[in-house]
Amino acid sequence: MNHIENLWDILKHEIYSEPTNKTLTTNRELVERQIKVWFCRKRMTRFNTTFIEMMPNRIKALTASEGGQTKC
Repeated sequence: MNHIENLWDILKHEIYSEPTNKTLTTNRELVERQIKVWFCRKRMTRFNTTFIEMMPNRIKALTASEGGQTKC
């Protein structure tokens, strides 16, 4: 179920590629940027939609492989 790692990687990239001159200096600024990226970036929206739509098939494959490797 490694797709969550992809999600975090994309989120991190999007957060730090935000076109701003302001450096994140507080936890609040980081959280605000995370929320902005999560809900407003088209790339994140597409990835989240795809990720959610794929989950039933991924869970079925994982169950069928009894927790082993899958090709999903």
